[in-house]
Amino acid sequence: MKKLKLLSAIFLLAVIASCSKNGVNPNTPGSKDSTITTGVTGGPGTYAVGHDASKVDQVNLSRFATLWKNGKAYRLSDGNFNATGNSVYADDKDVYAAGFETNSAGIKVAKLWVNGVGTDLTDGKYEAVASSVFVYNGNVYVAGYEVSGYDANGGFYKSAARLWINKVASTLNGGTLASSVYIYKNDVYVTGSTHEANAVIWKNGVLTALNGSGAQDYPPRSIFVAQDHVYVTGEGYPTGRLEDKWFLKLDSVGKAYLKTGNFINGSYVYGFPYHIAVVWRDGKPDNPVIGEDYQALTYAAAVFVSGGDVYIAGGNQTGVATLWKNGVNTDLTAYTSPSLAYSVYVNGFDIYVSGMGTNANGKRVATIWKNGVATNIGNSDNDASTPGQIGGGVANSVFVVP
Repeated sequence: MKKLKLLSAIFLLAVIASCSKNGVNPNTPGSKDSTITTGVTGGPGTYAVGHDASKVDQVNLSRFATLWKNGKAYRLSDGNFNATGNSVYADDKDVYAAGFETNSAGIKVAKLWVNGVGTDLTDGKYEAVASSVFVYNGNVYVAGYEVSGYDANGGFYKSAARLWINKVASTLNGGTLASSVYIYKNDVYVTGSTHEANAVIWKNGVLTALNGSGAQDYPPRSIFVAQDHVYVTGEGYPTGRLEDKWFLKLDSVGKAYLKTGNFINGSYVYGFPYHIAVVWRDGKPDNPVIGEDYQALTYAAAVFVSGGDVYIAGGNQTGVATLWKNGVNTDLTAYTSPSLAYSVYVNGFDIYVSGMGTNANGKRVATIWKNGVATNIGNSDNDASTPGQIGGGVANSVFVVP
């Protein structure tokens, strides 16, 4: 049961983090005008990474891993196979992006791009994803995971949490997935999950389990260290609500809406575990636990601490990107404009959030919110999504160099 739960958790994290796309075929070549653009470097500016999407035919999409600097797009992949950037880091000279690109066999290969030039971190035999990148004292740290083989007795694929330092891989003790890496005072912090489906932190390779709500529910997503305090975000079940579910129910005109309960008309229509966004501080759930308790499913994708204030980017399953500041939430869009928030960065008095927004034509596009004002940075002309579907571009990570 633990193994099944772990695999489900890894699948959930991968789906949400990469914005699973309707109609995406990893083995479908992209458009013929696909070109990789290089020449991007670091320096002052606002950076984001994720992907744009273009339409291959009436069914399939192709995703281009994309880096944006001050709103200008640089393609990191040629679109022959799907790719995305999950994390970005920049300094005065260079810009780094971590993610994956699917190979000709349909297997995800962990990638690191430096100034637009990509390097494979894995050999492509088994699926691997680079989730996070951080640069410190000239060393480049990348966190992610790699499937390490098939367990014939258990009937499942084994996954190992990886930390690459200057492109050299190491395995994190007991880990199956590494979500995020952060360096503070020469100490290396990584958050992720173990074989027992526990949310954990590795500090210089030493594992510590997170406690309380959510510690055994979903893989954590983000880690940040400030003033000697360690913050981790993710999702968990509220105390006493472990067995509760949310369900989609059809009203009299066939429109679905969320309803809580054990049965609907004597049977389950559709259900998934109830969860809320959680932030851990020094290994324990911070009080109050963030999230719209008993209102809607929520997620916490990223954390940033500035001036003693804690900022969380996330949202809920009704499709509203949300920013929490010290536990107080602000919706970035209306319910009529579906959106997702995946990253937050604070520079002085300015707050940047990146994710997916909806443009005037109802298409999903990569978006950055600065102080609550949205700017669509994705190529809406190539956006192949349709209203009501997730299929367009997304900005998974944002970073600012003053």
